[in-house]
This record gives sequence, structure tokens and C-alpha cells, in this order.
Amino acid sequence: MRGKIEATPNGIDNLKDALRFCQNFARFCYSEKTIEEVGEEEYNKILMEKVLINRGHHSPLEQFTINYVFEDLPKALAMVLNNQKFGGTTEKSARYTFIPEDLEPKQREKYMKWHSWFQGGIEAKYPESEFPKLYKKGSDGKTPVKKLSQENARYMGSVFIPTRMGHKMDLAYLNKVVYGFKQFIKEERDTPNYFKGELIKSMQKFIELPEVQRFTYQEGFPQKGGLKLNLFGPANEINYGESVYSANDIASFASLAQRHRHRTIDHHIIAGYSLGAPLGFFVPPLVEENNKIAEWRRDLYEIAKGDIPQGQLVRFGFSGNTRELPMMTSERECNNAQLETNIGITKFLKRYAKEVPEIRLLIKPDCQKEGCPRGGCYLGPAEYGKRMI
Repeated sequence: MRGKIEATPNGIDNLKDALRFCQNFARFCYSEKTIEEVGEEEYNKILMEKVLINRGHHSPLEQFTINYVFEDLPKALAMVLNNQKFGGTTEKSARYTFIPEDLEPKQREKYMKWHSWFQGGIEAKYPESEFPKLYKKGSDGKTPVKKLSQENARYMGSVFIPTRMGHKMDLAYLNKVVYGFKQFIKEERDTPNYFKGELIKSMQKFIELPEVQRFTYQEGFPQKGGLKLNLFGPANEINYGESVYSANDIASFASLAQRHRHRTIDHHIIAGYSLGAPLGFFVPPLVEENNKIAEWRRDLYEIAKGDIPQGQLVRFGFSGNTRELPMMTSERECNNAQLETNIGITKFLKRYAKEVPEIRLLIKPDCQKEGCPRGGCYLGPAEYGKRMI
């Protein structure tokens, strides 16, 4: 794992100057002085460390942001960071990039096998004569057929596959993450669970990165109220209300990672994250239609004996408010959305609509309403709800 700092305010590269930068905003809040005037003051250690940090008043520290680039970051750790919801993320996409060089030999073999199969399967199901957009090369030289093959083959890859991501963190958030990682390591150090054990290793490497330590204050900042990392949790109480909702569902790790993009929704894993895939695997519709289910599962079980493939199913809880639900559905109720996530969100909305009929309005994609505002669809509105890729 490697880290690089791409940018900070005024090029600041150390904790003391970062705290001094944040002091301006703390003083600006509590004095009659202008931001320029408080900028002339000396660093006030008592104010910043004894008062603000010690008392948990961290909002002034959110003014200092760090743009990180992480290389060889395990995918699962990227999911942990994204699930905290406070950072801005730009992560390498296994939907749009070819990843066999990042995989272990057994996973690479399965990835290449199914990548080839999906290319042939898509071409047979959606011939160029009827779906020309699927065969048109983009600016990266790849066709949608190629990208969709990558998207489905990635289920064979480990959830700990090394990835890269740009991640924006403010000073308070970084220190809360560091504290949360240390807390998780301490509490789970003797865990027999493979998934948690591998997370511990990657968390330790993260907090030891020089670029992270540079801006870490002592042991980091504990969350108010004793809150911990929100990666794991118990099953939610089911509630389909007019203003808020909470539910539980099952999806692959790959799909759960997609859902983490929606920062207005809380997610946590409940069960299914053990070796051997106790809840099984997601089966793509095209695999099912071609009677390849047994072969698909057999290949994934072979990987799941000693690792956690991205196709492995987990049970998770999620909750949010209905006012912000369209921010997620407008993206996921779309032919361009990853298919498994699209299917899962649609099923959730149909369950929700039984209790709150107005929710049914969110099920239709934009292209079947006022018209698509985004473009780039390769199948068209007629295929929505029945596509297999």
C-alpha cells in the first residue's frame, strides 16, 4: 500500500501548520475579527488542542482538506472508507478497466475464462445488427461489450484485490478514521474470521503510511458518543415510512461497493462475510439463461475456499430518508447501471411501494419519463427491466 498527497490548502505539509490553518476558522467563529486579522495571531495550543480537540469540537478542523492518492489499497478497505461517507472518492473501476494482472493465478484464470464467455454470450444475445451502440468504441478504444464482460468477470476477483483511489479527507475525518481503525484492530485482533483478519492487516498498513501519520494527532479522534466504524451491524428494523426507511437485503460485495457511492444512505454488513460463502453467490441473468449456473458457482466456490470473491453474497442493512431517495434511484433505475444493483434497487422499490404507493414513481427510468438527460445508453428504453447485461 502506498500513499501520496496531491494537494492541501496552501501546500501545508505538517500537522502543526494544518492546525494553525484551522485556528483561523475557529477564531473567526468566536471573535469580532476578520479572517485576515485572526490570520496574524500566533498558534494557540490551548485553544486548538486542549479546548477544541479535547472537547470534540472538530468542525473547524474540517476546513483543512487533504487530497490523497492511494495505490495498492485492498478493495475491501476502500469499501470501509467509502462507507464512512465523509470523504470524496474517485476509485479505479473494475467495470471499466481490465484487471487480471491484479489477481491471484486461480482468480486470474477464472476471470479470463468468464471474460471470454461473456463477450461471446453478449454478442449472441445482442447482435451488432440490432444493437449497434454495444459495438461502438469509446474514447478509450473499448466497446460496451468489452466493458460489460469486464463488469461480470470481476465477480471472480477477490474483495481484497489491490485498487487505487483518490480520496479527499478533512483533518477531523482522517483522525476519526485512524482512531476507528485502531479501535477495530484492538477489538478484533483475535478474530478467527478471514475477512476481518485481512481488514486488520490493511488498516494497520493504512495508519502506518507516512502520508497518513503526517496529519495524525496522537491516537486520532474518537467519535462522539462512542460511535465506531459503521461497516458491521445488526439487522435493521424493517420500516417503509413516508419520510424514512430502513431495510435489509442480500447482494454481492461488488454490488454493495456500488451502493456505497450514495452518501445519503447508511449501509452496514450483517452476515455472509466468511470463507466458503455461506449465503452463496450472485448469478448473472445471462449465466442463468445459458444454463451455466452450476459451472459459475463451482468456479466461485473454488475461490471462496481460501478468499472472499466479489461475487459472494452478503446480507446488509441500509436506511435513509425518502426525500433523498431519488438521488439514488435516478442513477440506479437506468440501463447504464450495474445490472445486479439495478435489479436489487428495483425489488426494494417494489416492496416499498406496497406500503407507500408514491414510491412507484421512482421505479421507471428517466428515459421512460421525460427523456434521458445523460445519454450513453446502449440498449434503449424498450429493453429496460428485461436486459441481461
